[in-house]
Amino acid sequence: AVGGIRHHRDKAHGLLAEGRPAIAEGVYTRGLLHTWLVAGSYALFGQESLAVARVPSVVCMALLVGLLFLWLRREAGSLAARLGAGLFAVSPFAVDIAQFARFYAPQCLAFFVAAILAHAALLSRAGLARRALLGALALPPLLLAIHLQPTTLMGLVGIGAWAAGWLGLRWLASPEIPAGRRLAVALAAVAVSLNTTWSA
Repeated sequence: AVGGIRHHRDKAHGLLAEGRPAIAEGVYTRGLLHTWLVAGSYALFGQESLAVARVPSVVCMALLVGLLFLWLRREAGSLAARLGAGLFAVSPFAVDIAQFARFYAPQCLAFFVAAILAHAALLSRAGLARRALLGALALPPLLLAIHLQPTTLMGLVGIGAWAAGWLGLRWLASPEIPAGRRLAVALAAVAVSLNTTWSA
């Protein structure tokens, strides 16, 4: 972990000194946006240190906690917001990510923004145009999260599974669909789930 932090600090130093993410004799462009954030932190505070390199991660995690609080308060009330955001803020995961001078904190923030926009797009009672706009707005932060950390694709699978489940349950609950067809689809879904579980 220390080597990875030093790696990103060196990239930021290369941006300030040479205008490119240079490390030794090479150039490393992965997570370039975060490297710019660290370089900007160096320039802002006038020094290159581990504490200054951590500032972008701390800010991103603080923003994530704030957004989580606002979203939970809107969706589930003040008590849920205080408990959820408060427990997340002091969790080992959040504390560790805030201390890393790497791209994990911006990735978490971008993915959360994409997830709540996707959630709003599906559950909103607004017209189709507004829901499509919300879905479109989820794409830039999602692409940013993927750019920062390709394993974001696993989170995308989770969002897709939730969306498919929600749409499926909504379809099953629709009185316009014949009961026989709904029952057949439900049984097929259970059979596929059981088959997948046994195969695993």
